[in-house]
Amino acid sequence: MHKKNQWKWSILVAAIIIAVGFVGIRNFLSNEKPLYGETVETIKTKIKLGLTKEEVKSSLGDDITAIKNSMDDSEMWRYDIEAKENYTSPDDEYDMGDIEGLKNGELKIQLFIQWNSKDTVEWYSALYLNESDGKVYDYRVMSNGEAKEKAITK
Repeated sequence: MHKKNQWKWSILVAAIIIAVGFVGIRNFLSNEKPLYGETVETIKTKIKLGLTKEEVKSSLGDDITAIKNSMDDSEMWRYDIEAKENYTSPDDEYDMGDIEGLKNGELKIQLFIQWNSKDTVEWYSALYLNESDGKVYDYRVMSNGEAKEKAITK
């Protein structure tokens, strides 16, 4: 009788290990990647001009807000990186950065991605708070590949 119970426990343990393994594989293959631990430096390595929408999603996940460029109504994406749970942007229609939200810690980085007619990254901009001087900065990669970084607040 003891061997019979031991055999049942062995099957139960094996089933649990297999179930946990499947959940882990599913999560690994999922595009839902939390945007925690991202910095402007990691964004610089992950986002490149010419990437497709699928490549960006693969790198940053699909927690995207589709917005419009305020200059010409063209399609853009916005990522609100490390946003607090109840965070809401003051503008979900156009590419207006949430300076106050960055300053008061409601989110860590606000990333804007401009798409071109081929649905690849044309340019991008990452707004973030530099904690050492208390200013909000804009790191921007232009369509010609030139990168600029400057404080946009005093």
